[in-house]
Order: sequence, then structure tokens, then C-alpha cells
Amino acid sequence: MDLPPEIRLMIAEYALSHPDELCWYWTTPKSDGPKMPAGGFHYDRSGISLNNPLASVCKQLQDETKDIVFKVNSLLFHPWRMNVRRGDRLSLRHIVAAFRYFVENSTPGVLACCHTISISLILGWLDDEPNLLNEWSALVQMVPNIEIRCLPVGWDLTDNYFQGYEEIIMEFMGRGQGLEQRLRDLRYQSFGRALRFYPACPVAQIKKYSQYLSHADVQIAYGWFEHGIGYNS
Repeated sequence: MDLPPEIRLMIAEYALSHPDELCWYWTTPKSDGPKMPAGGFHYDRSGISLNNPLASVCKQLQDETKDIVFKVNSLLFHPWRMNVRRGDRLSLRHIVAAFRYFVENSTPGVLACCHTISISLILGWLDDEPNLLNEWSALVQMVPNIEIRCLPVGWDLTDNYFQGYEEIIMEFMGRGQGLEQRLRDLRYQSFGRALRFYPACPVAQIKKYSQYLSHADVQIAYGWFEHGIGYNS
């Protein structure tokens, strides 16, 4: 505790950062029944609870590192990792319910610390339940400081044994162009500043595929990674 506060804070941020996103997990499985759900962010799909071990050292560290775990980590809502009720058909409804629970039950300090939330989803869900989009948009407007990154399942650059590099990158480009058209055709007018769609893979992966693209297409691909695709793209 003899270190200057700014040094202690740097050490705490390093100690509490995690290489992967922190995943939302219902500790009480989400259902439509009368039992109140409970949930939070965890280190992985096994449901290992998120906590701040530094808070138990002393009151001073507890105060100094309060909510810092949300500042130094990215958060993820992934439908297959949420621990929803067995047999329940996954849909956009589960994403919106979890996001609503987080926004409405988090302290102002937690929401102020958060910087990025990623959301994995299937694009078809946007068509299946369009009435939920307005609700979702209203929720994200409540957290203007948080960047919301929607990650469509399957829009990535994953190597596999059945496709060559050229086929993989062409499929990636086709899905991106299809997403742009889908958002233009979507009968919805309120995406707002926070709902943008990004490739579900690291930007570094584009490098080994760029030789199969024109210069213009390479720039388009990098633009998707950097800026995403929004309703008005």
C-alpha cells in the first residue's frame, strides 16, 4: 500500500483483466415462469463467477478497485452460453431479456465503467421477432457510453478442411454484402447509434486472405472490421 495510487491502479487493472470476453450467464436459468431470474458476467461457460479478489484485501483497495473489472474487460452476450431453460428455443428474445436485466440491475458505476459489449446472434432472428428491435434500441440508448458490437454467427474467416482460402474469403465478402442489403431492406427505423454489426473474428485474420481480393474489396473488408455495418450504411 506504499505505492502511489496511480501505480496501484495500474497493477489492479492488469491483475483483473481477462484475455477473453466475460460471458453473461443466468445463475438461475432464465424461463418465462414466475421464478425471478438472476444472472451476471462470468469468466467462461462453466459459470465461474466474476469477482474482484483485491476487494477482500482491505477497505482501501475495495474502494479503489470498485467496478474496475468492468473497465478493463469486454463483455459478451452469447445465446449458447447463457444457461437458458433446457428445451427453450433460443432467439433474440433471450438476448434482449439478458441485456435488459443487466442495464436495469447494474449500478451507475458499473454502467459508467463498461466500454464494449459484444452480442452474438443469428441474423434470421431480426426477421422472426422485429417487435423486439424497438425495445432493444431503447435499451442501448440508456447506455450511450458503451459500444455495442453485434456479431452475426457465421460471418467470420474460420479455416476448415472443406474450403480453400479463396472460397472462404469470397463467402465472407458475400455475407457482408448480403448483410448490408438485409439491413437496408429491414422494416425498422430505430437502430440508433449503438447497433452495428461486425465480423465475428479478429481483424488480423484478413491479412492471409487479402491476396485473393482486389484493393477496393480489401478496403471494404477492413471497413467492416473497423466501423461495422449499420442500418444506414
